Amino acid sequence: MMKHFFAASLLVLIAFTANASAQQSHLRVTGIYSDLHLSSGDLLGIELLIIPAKSGYQAFVQIAEGDVPYAAVVPVIVEGAGFDFTLPVGSMYSGQHFEGSFTPWGLVLKWGHGQTEVLRRRRSYWQ
Repeated sequence: MMKHFFAASLLVLIAFTANASAQQSHLRVTGIYSDLHLSSGDLLGIELLIIPAKSGYQAFVQIAEGDVPYAAVVPVIVEGAGFDFTLPVGSMYSGQHFEGSFTPWGLVLKWGHGQTEVLRRRRSYWQ
């Protein structure tokens, strides 16, 4: 009886692991993720355009805090459903590190200082 319970438990664990791996392998990383919006005439928010690159992915990052957006192109490290990138040193957001996770509807982006942004997969603010 104990052997059957152990075998059944093992099969359930294998099936669960295989399903989780299959879901991550079908995760769509590329696309536009944005919460850019106008508020009282000020442009606010973040927009990422993630594209494939020779060694993984790159992102065109835009950050707006009321004026013309800051923009940079950076490499993005993707591991499973998680990712991270760092903005260039010497820029307005010098060395700012971001990490986050992809979701079926977009992504959750966490600034190095702890602030969290929720960016939905959608068309660019500029379209």
